[in-house]
This record gives sequence, structure tokens and C-alpha cells, in this order.
Amino acid sequence: CVCVCFSFTSALGVGYLMVCTASYPNVLAFCFLDELQKEFIVTYDPKRIRNAVRPYSFIEFDTFIQKTKQRYNSPRSLSTKINLSDMQTEIKLRPPYQLSDDDLRSVNGFSHTSSKYKGI
Repeated sequence: CVCVCFSFTSALGVGYLMVCTASYPNVLAFCFLDELQKEFIVTYDPKRIRNAVRPYSFIEFDTFIQKTKQRYNSPRSLSTKINLSDMQTEIKLRPPYQLSDDDLRSVNGFSHTSSKYKGI
């Protein structure tokens, strides 16, 4: 069973979610989300965001997500390129929301031992 964590943040009516293994460093997860958030805000006009009605209105943003994801898949080389101390300070000042798969099961009323949901 691989334990996963769900890290998320939101700004200006847009939510950003990352699913990763529990062993992935929290600070890097939130650096990834922060980078996505900043690029999304710069790329898209707030009016377009507010008026979006289809789930894939911003599908072209996936190109940026995939490029960024590749960089974050190598945390050792990446950690020298971003300022981790700034993000660690930010995390201390504004603690992030982070849920494990067990948290999601209990929130949704599912038993932790339910065989149907093992290994999420």
C-alpha cells in the first residue's frame, strides 16, 4: 500500500491540488502549487476565469503543468534552484491544508479497513 498525500491551495477562486506519495517533501509540494498558482494568475485574465463554464476551459495550461511536474520529479536537483527557506517560512506563517488518504476515507464515512478502498 502506497500512502499518498493531497496538498492543495486556492487563490482568486481557483483551487490547485497535488497528489503525491507521503514521502515527497511537503515544502516541495507547496512550491509546486505556488509556481502553478503564480503562472495561472499571470496567464489568464480574471474575467475569463470567472466566466469559465466547462471543466476543460484551461486545458492548454496542462503544457505548463507537465513541464513543471518534470522539474519537481527530481527534488534533489530542484531544491538548489528554488528558495526552500522562503517557502518553509510561508508554510509556518500560513499552514497548508494537507490530507492523507486515510483522512479522505474518514471524511467520506468509509472504514479504514474497507477492502474496496485499500491501496488508494
